[in-house]
Amino acid sequence: MSTKLVQDDRPKIKDKQRHPGTFFVINKYLAPKHRFTQQKKKIVQKEYRSSVYSLALLNTLVLLGGLMSILIGWYNLTNQSYNRDFLGSSLYTVVSCVVISIGACVIMLSIGGIVIALGIMKKPLKLFSLLTAILIVVHVIVSASTLLLRLDQVHTDAKVTLERVVFVDYGDEPTVTTSLDRLHDDEKCCGITHYTDWQRSRFVQNRNRERDPTLQPGQLVHAPDSCCKTVLKHCGTLAHPNNLFEHGCLQKIVDILEHNLLWIAIWEIVMVILHLLTFSCSLILIYKMKEKTIWEWYTGLSKARLK
Repeated sequence: MSTKLVQDDRPKIKDKQRHPGTFFVINKYLAPKHRFTQQKKKIVQKEYRSSVYSLALLNTLVLLGGLMSILIGWYNLTNQSYNRDFLGSSLYTVVSCVVISIGACVIMLSIGGIVIALGIMKKPLKLFSLLTAILIVVHVIVSASTLLLRLDQVHTDAKVTLERVVFVDYGDEPTVTTSLDRLHDDEKCCGITHYTDWQRSRFVQNRNRERDPTLQPGQLVHAPDSCCKTVLKHCGTLAHPNNLFEHGCLQKIVDILEHNLLWIAIWEIVMVILHLLTFSCSLILIYKMKEKTIWEWYTGLSKARLK
């Protein structure tokens, strides 16, 4: 005996009509939860906006720091640049150029960070965090190298080079002669450790041997005229503390170079702190972006359940 399926022609009743109490129960328990979700979403959005603005502000400070790095490096290259002639190596110039280059990189990265923060782009933000971490390492290396250069090499290199300039090159090499004359005038110094150092120099010995006809009989050159407190023609023939600068130039050069290198090291440490804050803020923003996405999805799900 075959069984036939009987089609049910009765009108279908909607679930809401069949179970009117079910939706009441759902609304009773989901509505407060939905309100909590909305409040939490607002808090997350507020924290997210705060992170965005904080990252933009920190990048603005880093941008200014990059400009300051370029100014510091340029100052060390140009102002009192004659001191580099007595350093004996190019390390001082290299450090200044590295600081300028890092400052340019910092400016470009900070501008990108501002655009990324305000543009709310996730993948470039991760790349920005990575590049910031690399710059932190570079700043630490430059700061440590600058301190080591300041402590170890400046005095030795300056002493060797200044001795060569005073004893051999002065008077024969126009560039170093001009640089040393400027050093005498600016720093009020003479010789290496004392103005008597010039007695062993080729310049003084040649002048006394050749007997300049403009000198009076019996007059001897003791130091260049640029060593005089009041520069006059042939004033270097009077070897007296009231006439010549007593302090040597070696310590003056070392003090200037150490001072400049110390400021570079200090500023690099400041940049490390700024970059650490920026790096931390970028990681927080990445987390807030994920949290915001989750709560937006959860809020949408709650709305769908309430419908």
